[in-house]
Parts: sequence; structure tokens; C-alpha cells
Amino acid sequence: MLSIPVRFLLAYCVAVALPAQTKLFPVDETQKDRDFASYVKRLKKAVAERDVKALKKLCDGSIAVQEKPELKGWDEFEKKWTPGDPKSRLWSTLEDFLDLGFIQETPYTFLSPYVVWRFPNHLDPAKHWVVAWGDEALREKPDARSKELRRVAFEIVRRVPAPGGGDAGVEAAQPAGAQQTNARGAGARQKDAPLGDAQQTDAQRADAQLASAQLAGGKWAEARWAEVETQDGARGWMSLAALKSPTMPHAQFNYEKGRWLMVMLED
Repeated sequence: MLSIPVRFLLAYCVAVALPAQTKLFPVDETQKDRDFASYVKRLKKAVAERDVKALKKLCDGSIAVQEKPELKGWDEFEKKWTPGDPKSRLWSTLEDFLDLGFIQETPYTFLSPYVVWRFPNHLDPAKHWVVAWGDEALREKPDARSKELRRVAFEIVRRVPAPGGGDAGVEAAQPAGAQQTNARGAGARQKDAPLGDAQQTDAQRADAQLASAQLAGGKWAEARWAEVETQDGARGWMSLAALKSPTMPHAQFNYEKGRWLMVMLED
């Protein structure tokens, strides 16, 4: 469930039941607003350089980090997202936003990413992935050399839980020497903090594993895999590099006092 502070004037998206082959197509409306497009360029530069001072200027002074009204402002933002750490998941999260684009909700509001804000209401976000790219392989086994069952594009796929429940069916690593090329991404993903928090949900654990994948020299140094089931019942394994979670962090950007600012970043 998305938490949205009362002061943010948002209209909830009305999900439409799609045909049997449910898809969620990319949405990037950045260029609809020239000033916002300029803002995104500055954000991209700040992220690439891990420039905390520049990022702070792009954030509202009362930026929200959680539903609780007292958890606002740059101090709370620093506590939660630790921008001073170049390896903080903040930077990979912002890179994801830049990769996936921004939705113009109103003339004065943009949102990111679409996989969160446009995910259909009739599906449980904690039980699904979105294939965010246009031509990805569904394989028989969690191995880049395994038999390809079919190609998948922009589909919403179901997470297959491990036998007996518990963690989502995710393979932590690929056989030695088998690397998968990935030409996408705003920059090198950094390793996240260690996993193991007992309070994390299965979806959050899987998301953390995805965030820990490293992009080096244009290739995934640690390919990770998730077992999924497509809307038409095909089951197999997909690289986590191809998948985005509807429970991933999400942000809101408002036009206030003559400029665009990030007013909320929650997970």
C-alpha cells in the first residue's frame, strides 16, 4: 500500500483489467514539461557525481521519507537514505528512476517509477514482478546457458515462492564464467547493505538482492535469478536484471515557488 502524505494532492490511478496477457508498458513523460526536463538533467548529473550538495538543492526542505508526518526534512532524509555514502542504495534508487522515467500526474506533479504508480490495483504488488524491458528470456533453469523457453516483454509475472513458503524463489548467483550483457542503466550499481533483516518481507528481500547486483564493464558481474510464472502459465527463470518490483521505492516531484523539487521519497 502506497503511503502519500495528505499535503500531496494526488489522484490515485484507476487500474484497468487488461487482457489475459497482462502487460505494463513503460511511461516516461519527462519531455512534456521543459522545466522538469531541465530538472531531470540536473538530477542525473548529481546522481552520476554522487553530489550530495547538488542533490539537496533539488529536494524540498520538508521532503517526506515516510508516512509519519514528523519524518520530514533533510535531517530525516539523511538518516534514512545516507546520501553521504557513495554506496548508499539512495543512488541506485535514483538511477532506477532515471532509467524508468517520470509520469506527469498533474501539471504540477511528476511521479516515478511507473512500475509502482501504474501497477494494477487488482494484483498484489508483493507477489509480482514487472518485466521492465522489451525482449527478455524466460529460461528453464537459473543459468544464462539454460534452454530459452520464450521471450517476454513488459509482462507482469508472478513470483514463484520457494517450496514450503518463505523467501521468494531467487537464485543468488550464476555459474562461474557465465555473464549476461546488460546495456541499460544510468551508471554502475553499487552493492547494498547485507541482507538478513528478519523484519523484511519476501518482496523486500528479493528487491534487496536485485539492488545488490553489480554492473561492471557493461556486464552483470553477479547475475541473479528469480523463478516466475507468466500470465499464460509458463514457468521458468528470469534474470533479476530484467525485473522491477511494484514494491520498490517511489518518489514525487512538485512544482513549488517557481521550481521543481523532490518532495517525497519512500519505500
